Amino acid sequence: MSTTYDADPTATQAPADPPSAGTAPKSTLPADGDPANAASVAQLAKEPVDQIAFLKKPFANSAAFDQDIWAGAQDANLNGRWGVDHWGFPRASMIDWTEDWTPAAQFSGSAITAPKWTADCIGTASAIESWAPGSVVAGEGVPHQFRALAITVDGTTASNRSAIGREPTAATALFADDALAIMDLWVAPTSVLDVNWIIGFGCAGEAVNNFQNAVYFAPESGLPAGGHWTCCAISGGVLTRVVTTVLYDSSSHWLRIVWVGKNLDDGQVAARALFYVDGVRVANVVTNLPDNAGKLILPTAGGFLNTTVSSPVLLVGPLRYRQITALSTATV
Repeated sequence: MSTTYDADPTATQAPADPPSAGTAPKSTLPADGDPANAASVAQLAKEPVDQIAFLKKPFANSAAFDQDIWAGAQDANLNGRWGVDHWGFPRASMIDWTEDWTPAAQFSGSAITAPKWTADCIGTASAIESWAPGSVVAGEGVPHQFRALAITVDGTTASNRSAIGREPTAATALFADDALAIMDLWVAPTSVLDVNWIIGFGCAGEAVNNFQNAVYFAPESGLPAGGHWTCCAISGGVLTRVVTTVLYDSSSHWLRIVWVGKNLDDGQVAARALFYVDGVRVANVVTNLPDNAGKLILPTAGGFLNTTVSSPVLLVGPLRYRQITALSTATV
């Protein structure tokens, strides 16, 4: 008659050890000639469900101070990225922050006072302003659901520009072989036939209209009618530009750039920048990446004029930044 077995996350099913962090299951397989009875398959049935019971309610091993309860997520090189330590606290080898452009008073004018950010505004009317949720997106006529930074370029003179960038003293990464940084943000541009709107990773001391070492989204050169967003990498002034199929127009988009140093590139042994629009990868750039430039990785957004135009604005939603802190040898 069959019996019910209640899985036990502490049980020992010899020759296996009790379920615990860092141990693998071990089952006894029946062999030809074994008795055809329940005992011959009991260990094989009990060991896996005991392991499952442990996974559903993991706990630390006594006195194993340096061992994680859950080793967690790993990349393709088996580098630990997320887990739970011996004491039950989250463990991560990454930096993760979100900028929501508040308090609004610190993001106002051409010389903002927000800590960790700096403005680069050329032109009397070029300015930065934090718009509250519910403001109307220019060119769309509908309110957006979250706070956005309005980057306005003075449209009266062709040399004008306006941008915001991470303050160099607040940078946490270099363009280097061990770098892995990800930036996600929502954007809504206006006056797209008159302004080169730029969004991506820039370097300290380089303006959006003169990047020399950067990884970024930009329009096609010359802003042709019916043009598209492009994905760019530039190192020492040498540019690679990949034209996407996404129209460069006033439509809003979620943009993502994944900057990967060659030591973190899951066996591909080449630095690369992966570009995404609305969750779809649109480019995989592997040339002219400033991977050994020793320059600071600084999230940047802004624009410069192609022709004069009345008050062009780029809206930038909350920006999320992630960066690993463990080198490629930090396996778990």
